[in-house]
Amino acid sequence: MATTLATFAQGMAQEAGEDFGDVQVRAQYIAWCKEAYISTAATSRALWSNASVQLVTTNGVAEYTLDTSVAEIKIMRDRSTEVVLGYNTEESLARLGTDLEEVGMPMYWHYSGIDSTTTGLKVTLVPVPDAIYNFDVRVLSRPPDLGDATVIPLPPEYVELMKHHVRAAYRMNDDQVQLAQSELQVYTQLLLAYNSRYTQPRQIQSRLRIKQLGGTKQAAAASVE
Repeated sequence: MATTLATFAQGMAQEAGEDFGDVQVRAQYIAWCKEAYISTAATSRALWSNASVQLVTTNGVAEYTLDTSVAEIKIMRDRSTEVVLGYNTEESLARLGTDLEEVGMPMYWHYSGIDSTTTGLKVTLVPVPDAIYNFDVRVLSRPPDLGDATVIPLPPEYVELMKHHVRAAYRMNDDQVQLAQSELQVYTQLLLAYNSRYTQPRQIQSRLRIKQLGGTKQAAAASVE
């Protein structure tokens, strides 16, 4: 049976002997349930789905923020040339002699943190785009955010799993530290077991390549095909 976030929170409050009709109690339990959902969705790769987004560059701008639903990039491809951009870390590219300030046609990308405002993944293109480029970006996407009346979009066993996370929260709130830690341990163990039971989204294999970056400059980048 489909369960909304509010219904789930009400059940957890009643389990703990709390009055869900109380405004503060309702707000606290909904917050704890959202935390449980976010933690479960963010760490369960089995719940992520394949998706595609577009990235359109701006001349002279290297860094871009992706939608908050994007959990991981699988491949980035130039729409006009079909060229796949190589991936590596910023540190590795710099260590290999790549000029991160060079301007030109992007050949590589790397993660550059989390946007402090939107919490979306940030990526940087190397070289810095010298024109407008349009990239197809294949990604793994997390389940959507929840409103109070939204049905929790997880398999039933994952919804049940969230209960341990919420129990840990209200146990800790009551200074029942040992019980809270026990609930978190059960949550972690079951999460690993459930994740291994589901088919993971197909991962595109990567391999190390050496590509020319103008003149005799070389940089290694783990690219995907």
